Amino acid sequence: MTRADEFEQAIIAWSEASREDKAEMYDQFLWPEVRRRFTRHMPPAKTYDVLIIPVSNLHTALLHIDHYRPMAAVFLFTEQSFAENAERLRIESDECDVAYDDNGGLINASDTLSVYQAVRRAYARYPDQRIAIDITGGTKAMSVGAAMAGAVLGLDSIYIESKFDKGIQDRRPGNEQPHRLPDPYQTFGDLKRPRAFDFYRRHDYATAEELFTELSRRVQPPDLDAAWANLAKAYAAWDAFNLTRAADTLERLRDNPARRSVLSDHEPRLREQVIALRRVQDLVGSQRPDRDDPKTWKGTKSFWKATQQYQERQIQLLTRAHVVPSLLAMLYSAAQRRKDQDQLDSATLLLYRCLELMSQQRLARYGGLTEYYKDLINMLGEKLGECDPSLEDRYEVARQKAKLDGLDFPKGKITLLNGYLLLQAVDDPFAIRCDLAAIQDRTESRNENILAHGFSFINPKEYQAFKTVVDTVIDYWCAAERITWATYLDTCTFVVMSDLPPQAN
Repeated sequence: MTRADEFEQAIIAWSEASREDKAEMYDQFLWPEVRRRFTRHMPPAKTYDVLIIPVSNLHTALLHIDHYRPMAAVFLFTEQSFAENAERLRIESDECDVAYDDNGGLINASDTLSVYQAVRRAYARYPDQRIAIDITGGTKAMSVGAAMAGAVLGLDSIYIESKFDKGIQDRRPGNEQPHRLPDPYQTFGDLKRPRAFDFYRRHDYATAEELFTELSRRVQPPDLDAAWANLAKAYAAWDAFNLTRAADTLERLRDNPARRSVLSDHEPRLREQVIALRRVQDLVGSQRPDRDDPKTWKGTKSFWKATQQYQERQIQLLTRAHVVPSLLAMLYSAAQRRKDQDQLDSATLLLYRCLELMSQQRLARYGGLTEYYKDLINMLGEKLGECDPSLEDRYEVARQKAKLDGLDFPKGKITLLNGYLLLQAVDDPFAIRCDLAAIQDRTESRNENILAHGFSFINPKEYQAFKTVVDTVIDYWCAAERITWATYLDTCTFVVMSDLPPQAN
């Protein structure tokens, strides 16, 4: 008699046995052959690190462990299933070299909330792992609750199918088949993509990244959504002025051929954006020597030397081609994004920083940094030499000409207008064209807003007036530096979703 014939006879005998004898007969005469036959199935197309298994029938749990060979199996037990199956599952898991995990508590077989909480605990214990949830066993509340919790968390649902045999009035042992439910997100993901686009267009890049990342994990092919997720991630970092992370993310995006192809029309701009970010990184990443920092304080002599080296390096960077124009464009485009979000106070602060940056860069051309005001004043004085009037007298002439009150020659920290007056005092070709009275008039509204020194908010009219002054000053600065502003601004303007190719069906 063949093994198949013996198995068939055992099935018939099992089907005719009493309820009390069936479990023992199954284990003794059917289970070894059921398990052997199940191992003949093709290896799974997708593997998992962790299986979450609601337990009622330990045999289907073991078949899944045999099939997927996870690193760990998390068993969701009821009080009854724990008493009946826990010890055997512990032993069988150990024999299969699978970590046994009983999830630290029991679930209520009729309470889906209890199942949700159990799945959530299991999910939290295995971060960054590929997890599937078995929906074969358990009560209806357990299997439905497990499937619903898995769908929320983005877990695959797996199950074992066996066909009902009218001849034996039961599910026929030996014909079990492993299956994986298709992810409903494959169909419903298209509903979430427009939301991701919308957040991106509103400059909420962090939320857009989160939505695109979920789409890329669950909708095939992933490259379109993955490309947009990485672009949103880079711009979220850039928007927070985490320039290193932004550049690194853009480079990884450009290094991936499949994802880069999605943004092929914008490849030149993305390449230039990485270059611009790298240029500015050195300038904004320099650490200023600090007497209170043990890393930079090694005594008076070494501190003075470190300070001199810092100043020389920063001056070199501030006067190097492309560095400050790139940073200026970053600040200006950030102001445009805040304006799009109706955050006019934040936009105004960024434009104010643009005004400061231009004067700082021009002062660096004379060999000084505004943060080291004494050195700067001395340097400007040396540039004038022994000529009469002195730097202080020339400063006073410029102040009176602009009709600016309360801006005496700086004896300490150099303010925005102090910097412009010092530049005018040395006849800087950029500063002498600037209307300092207009700058002061417009900056007063900035100084009175809630993000500066006051308690009011910038209104659209005030913002536009301030922006007009800044635009004029930028024109003068670009003329003095002999640069084309539109080139830098285009580079530092983020790719907008309306420019992107449509999602393929």
